[in-house]
Amino acid sequence: QRYCVVDERRAGEDDLKDGNLMAAVVRLEQSRSPADLLQAVDALRARLAEPGDHELRRQAASRFDEDTAARLSEALAQVADPERLSEVGEWLVRCDTGAELLARVAKMAGGRRGTGA
Repeated sequence: QRYCVVDERRAGEDDLKDGNLMAAVVRLEQSRSPADLLQAVDALRARLAEPGDHELRRQAASRFDEDTAARLSEALAQVADPERLSEVGEWLVRCDTGAELLARVAKMAGGRRGTGA
């Protein structure tokens, strides 16, 4: 994993990509007026309401390929449980191939269907 230090006080609009969770948090912290605060909260809510596999898709494309990323996204379309998504994130790092990752995800989805989860 890579880490990036962000100086929130010096971050400008050009530094903050839309759709990025960290950008939404920085905008929240930089709010100077009620209108700015409301806009930042709305952006943060929108970002948090997105499907949880967004980052897992960009990582899968980087680690394996775009086809694996698309298939992973499709397999995770109904997964909202953060623990399950975290487990998939760990597999992304540990699996040697995209096929291995997709097989684990398919097994997880198949094994949990009967539990009503």
